[in-house]
Amino acid sequence: MNEINLSKMDLPDKVGQLMMFGFAGTTPSGEIKEMIRRYRVGGIILFSRNIEDTKQVLQLNRELQETARKAVHPLPLLIATDQENGIVHRLGQGSTVFPGNMAQAAISRDRDRLVYRISRATAKELKALGFNMNLAPVLDVNHNPTNPVIGVRSFGEDPQNVAKLGTIHLQGHRDAGVIPVIKHFPGHGDTEHDSHLELPVVEHDPERLARVELFPFRQAVEAGAESVMVAHIHFPAWDPDNQLPATLSDNIINNLLRKQIGFQGVTVSDCMEMKAITNRMPTPEAVVQSIKAGMDLILISHSYSLQKESVLQVIRAVRQKELDESLIDRACQRVMQLKRKYLDWHQVRSETKLTVPGFVGGTRHRELAREAYQSAVTLVQNKEGVIPLSPRGGEKTLVLCPQTARLTLVEDRDIDSVYLRNVVERTLVNGHLHFYSLDPDENETDKCLRMADHHTNIIVFTVNATHHPGQAQLVRKLVDRQNRTVIAVALRSPYDGSLFPEVPAFLATYEYAHAAIETAFLVISGRIEARGRLPVSIPDGDGKSGSPCL
Repeated sequence: MNEINLSKMDLPDKVGQLMMFGFAGTTPSGEIKEMIRRYRVGGIILFSRNIEDTKQVLQLNRELQETARKAVHPLPLLIATDQENGIVHRLGQGSTVFPGNMAQAAISRDRDRLVYRISRATAKELKALGFNMNLAPVLDVNHNPTNPVIGVRSFGEDPQNVAKLGTIHLQGHRDAGVIPVIKHFPGHGDTEHDSHLELPVVEHDPERLARVELFPFRQAVEAGAESVMVAHIHFPAWDPDNQLPATLSDNIINNLLRKQIGFQGVTVSDCMEMKAITNRMPTPEAVVQSIKAGMDLILISHSYSLQKESVLQVIRAVRQKELDESLIDRACQRVMQLKRKYLDWHQVRSETKLTVPGFVGGTRHRELAREAYQSAVTLVQNKEGVIPLSPRGGEKTLVLCPQTARLTLVEDRDIDSVYLRNVVERTLVNGHLHFYSLDPDENETDKCLRMADHHTNIIVFTVNATHHPGQAQLVRKLVDRQNRTVIAVALRSPYDGSLFPEVPAFLATYEYAHAAIETAFLVISGRIEARGRLPVSIPDGDGKSGSPCL
């Protein structure tokens, strides 16, 4: 690719192109407009807080681009979001809810074709709403059942499978004209800590890291990945002499990623306000250090004051010779080349009508999502043919479900209690729904057990019971009840099944989207057969890794 001529860009122009900032609100704030106009910021990241529905976000993105055009930016803004699908679903009302990575990986029939179609349909909806970059796919290999932040966001535990599905995802996005960003390099899948809250450390040796964590990223780079997000994780195998996260590590970015793996595209930081960074140094200082280490595009998602100070600190660092301007030029060159490949002002200006295309949230995309969910839901265990459930006479069925809150900072939605109640009424004869706390105490568990005594069949949902032991205790006590049929359904992590192996029947839906919940009830009632296959091994009762089925 020909190099961009940077001679007409002064230092603030170039520094601004290395920044991707977020803001609060559903219309462009005065602060973000100032960042675009005065500080020449060339990238914007949107979250659920910015998005109400499809028409609103299309208008928002158009206003952001118009602000940059009037400020005479050389190329349009990069406008990104984390539309991973599944539990990380940023687009608002009117968009299609597609399955996330682990649910996609569970599809056993025509999987690769469906994964490609989901990726391309996702990217088409993003592009139609004014986005041009997606911070996905997640290529972390989830080897740790207790991982608090990746889990079902991963395609699973097999590096080759993760690599294959990740490269299919890349192709779908690129075919639709949206920039995919592979993440979280070098791998967030085997951590026990969330980098939003602290600095995780991955202790594996270089051979294991190359064989597992790095394999999907190598394959994606070979398949033409043009952008990669680097994680705030410390790897002693590559940085034995300090406690640097990968985002600040020259060894990881320049030596490992660029020289050894051969990646020549745009490196993107995870948000520089995360505590894995700020517990070590202030955000503006970390931004300078990350550029020294080889970072091209810096994410600061929330604080206007940190955004402003970071831009100014980078400029000061160059002028005071702390930071070589050639590093700014190199990073800006890569960002501008990526922009020029995918973006131009003619295209942005030609899209004058603020009309959401019919395919966004349309029938074909909804049917694709439903087909995928019905192919993904997995019947992990079914002792003595408990499923399909066929209540006799006046038998009553109790459905128990956690009242969920967002379990990590990256998630977007809770269980839709109104929808769940409607599904129970629609699919079960004499069905009754009761919500319990995410981690019920002994008193609440006893209340659920007393309710169960008045029902013959119990369907109990769990949501990450591996981190909320009260849920598993409830399931085990229900199983101990005499003359009761108990079916457990993991609405999130399939690893929950390791906590109650004695349950007669166990289903995994991987997430609690409407179509996933409805599919679970269709399977339980025998209206369809479960077709999914576990993409991870369920540990046995002592926490050791077991077979892909209980």
